[in-house]
Amino acid sequence: MSRSHPISEDDATTVPRFRALGLACALLGFACASSGPPEKIESGSAVSFELFQPDTPPVQDTDAIPLQAVAENDQQWDRTWVELFGTDSDVPAIDFASWRVAVVALATQPTGGIVVAVDRVVETPTLIQVQAVETVPGPGCMTIQALTRPVSFTLLPRSPKPVEFHLERHEETCAVG
Repeated sequence: MSRSHPISEDDATTVPRFRALGLACALLGFACASSGPPEKIESGSAVSFELFQPDTPPVQDTDAIPLQAVAENDQQWDRTWVELFGTDSDVPAIDFASWRVAVVALATQPTGGIVVAVDRVVETPTLIQVQAVETVPGPGCMTIQALTRPVSFTLLPRSPKPVEFHLERHEETCAVG
């Protein structure tokens, strides 16, 4: 297990942005629309964050369970990475003096078309709230028939406050086109 190029506060713009849902819709040739998730996190100050997606898909383990975790240091990050990707892929280097990594991973899914992504981060006086949205294909949506493990990684600015996760679920409406 080795580390790939470091992700630092100064280099955050080089982190690929994760927009899988739009890409999946475009690649599969159908239109997607959604009504959006209900708001469930408290009001507070919006926190800037960076999403990133590794080049390697997660290990497809039929027993994989959902995971919501925050890696605060290299050891926690290494353990989380190995749990999701095994030992054959490089662990992205993170500048933990500036960042921490919020991880939201769903259980193994029986089909493709299911996406999870953080869409909002809010800081309250006592904690950081991370809102993630699980998007699932609705009736009429075409999906690949393969095991998948949706996962989202979010770089959060370093803070001593605990992180609380909120996972919303919404269904896409698809029109074959």
